[in-house]
Amino acid sequence: TNALSSVIEIRQKDGSKDRVHTKLSIGASDAALTVDGPIGKKSTFIVSARQSYLQFLFQAIGLPFLPTYNDFQVKYKYEIDKKNELTFIGIGAIDDLVLNTELQETGTESQKYLLSYLPIYKQWNYTNGLVYKYFGDGFIDQWVLSRNMLRNRNYKFLNNDENNAKTSDYLSDEAENKLRFERDYPYLSVKLKVGGGLRYSHYTNDTYRLIFKNTVDTLRYNTELNLWGYQAFAQASDEFFDDRLKLSFGISTVGNNFNKNMSNPLN
Repeated sequence: TNALSSVIEIRQKDGSKDRVHTKLSIGASDAALTVDGPIGKKSTFIVSARQSYLQFLFQAIGLPFLPTYNDFQVKYKYEIDKKNELTFIGIGAIDDLVLNTELQETGTESQKYLLSYLPIYKQWNYTNGLVYKYFGDGFIDQWVLSRNMLRNRNYKFLNNDENNAKTSDYLSDEAENKLRFERDYPYLSVKLKVGGGLRYSHYTNDTYRLIFKNTVDTLRYNTELNLWGYQAFAQASDEFFDDRLKLSFGISTVGNNFNKNMSNPLN
């Protein structure tokens, strides 16, 4: 509590090197399967998937919306030799929310009210990346090439009848492609890390909505944005008093081509 700031670092474990392991998990709202193990002498893998059955519970207790979520993970690591390794990581998710339209006839007034304005949601996203590491004499180089994307869509039919016209329709895409380089000097008297990277971002939004007032108005919105960006950083750190005190100093700069002000690294 009362934290001014915090940092969370999440690392995926490597696949087992001895044999293939399989794990099945069944919970109150979802089921998951994980398989990991070796592929030859130099590589390992992890694959996992999870799917919910929360929608059946929501339908049984009479909620007007029925959510379903699925997510997936994969990691493959190849140790080329003692100085070089290559890792691929992929994460994805699919989320759907449909309406419990049976309640339009049998539901309470509050359930019918929720059904009258809740849209159908369909969303998916993924992140994947390729990481190359080189273990040099006194330093570690790391190259990261990655892409992430989110598609978000929701729409609404008049009276929740697909034979009727849509009263709203929203679709947006957000995608980023990144290339980053880092060099780490972990064995110096003062630890040093430097790096930089490039980023290309793409965003689109297409929105249609009927606005019901005294008359029916139409809102139509469409945009497309493409951005190139860059970053560079350096950080030095050291530990004192038997590792009870750690001091670090860093500098970082970012910029993009949205306008002249934002492209200037001094700003």
